[in-house]
Amino acid sequence: MNLSNARTPVGPRAPTLGASPAPDRTERVRGAQAMTKIATLDAAELNRRIDAACGRIAPLWPLKHFVAVNPFLGLSDQSFQAASDTLARITGNSLYMTRDYYREQLATGRITREHLCEAIERCGSSLDAETVERTLATEAPRPKLGMAAVSEVLERVEGGLWSGFVTERISLHCAAYFDLGQAIVAMPWRNSSLYEAWRKAAAIDRSPSMMGLARFRAAVARLPAEPRAAIALAVDRLGIPDAAVERYLHASLMSIGGWAAWARYLRWQAELSGRRDDSIVDLLAIRLMWDMLLYEEKRSPPWFPAGGRCSPPACVRLPPSARRRRRSTASCSTRWRSASSAASSRD
Repeated sequence: MNLSNARTPVGPRAPTLGASPAPDRTERVRGAQAMTKIATLDAAELNRRIDAACGRIAPLWPLKHFVAVNPFLGLSDQSFQAASDTLARITGNSLYMTRDYYREQLATGRITREHLCEAIERCGSSLDAETVERTLATEAPRPKLGMAAVSEVLERVEGGLWSGFVTERISLHCAAYFDLGQAIVAMPWRNSSLYEAWRKAAAIDRSPSMMGLARFRAAVARLPAEPRAAIALAVDRLGIPDAAVERYLHASLMSIGGWAAWARYLRWQAELSGRRDDSIVDLLAIRLMWDMLLYEEKRSPPWFPAGGRCSPPACVRLPPSARRRRRSTASCSTRWRSASSAASSRD
């Protein structure tokens, strides 16, 4: 959903990691109000897609009263084939076993030609057993990227450990926020929403600076105060095609699947008593803010401050082989937009 095509003006420019220091409280409130306009451009449709993506995540019960849950519960409204196609577009993997598996079953005689003929008849397929056998003898085409997060694209282009770093920072925040009394020192912002607590914690977190994101904290201070407005901003700034928005949101949650499943459980429990818990929406906003901030940083000339040359930090410095490859590859920004457009065209 590219909100830049809407008739209403989009609003102020997204914060970048090279932005000026954090504004005062009045400017932040005004900025948050302006950012909220982004979400109201097509608020009903975007909110529907946000809630649909959150609903695709199966809840995870705590160990003390664990319940075995179908991990594909959120796709139960789709046929098996449609659910498989959805996962293939998002993760690059389907619900079916690989061709290697079926080749092995044919070789051992567990699946025979008679079984193939019976399956073809049941499915009403126009194929014949010989065609199926020839197809199984070849390698299956696989999507190269699925719906990849910016951190994953960046990792493939530059090297480094961006995906692991982003997942770790989000996981540590969730562990502190959802702590059930094990921590010696409790997080001081647990009375705030998960997203608001993250903004406060990220404002004093120096870990991104150690990864070379020197202006990360200043950029966080300029983000929208509301999670749905933040999601709308990320969708716009990342240029997610309209047809791919829901899949991208779903994929973002799956990239932090354990905590997404826990947040989905909290919503499930709240719904049983007629309440609503939006922790999973907050979590989605946090994940997208990391993507957006990384994208804003990496699409600008990196590591070369005014007045002199600067080497990248060790965590993102490219090995010689990667540097050679990079000379003939597109920038992270180009790769990201190409992957996003390709994903939306797989329908």
